Amino acid sequence: MTKNKRPIRARLFYKSTCPPCKWMSKLATILSLGTIKRISIYGEEAETLYQQYPDHRGQLVLKVGKKVTFGRSVFAEVPRCIVMAWFNLIRSIA
Repeated sequence: MTKNKRPIRARLFYKSTCPPCKWMSKLATILSLGTIKRISIYGEEAETLYQQYPDHRGQLVLKVGKKVTFGRSVFAEVPRCIVMAWFNLIRSIA
């Protein structure tokens, strides 16, 4: 990765009316050093995503580049994003 290239920023679409979802998404954003961006499922960007995937409307979604993960699988994918963020930070320092 060159210095001009920025890492792909993951987007975590969460239900802002669900306290555990809100808490988990905030924690993921902090632990990922800002690599994961929180987006409420009630926003415009989420609406665009759900138009592409109508069967998953209202579900927790993690989008990293072109890869999209839905539902409970997001809980397994978020730690991977966090580890990759830490790895990229350490690699950029070294």
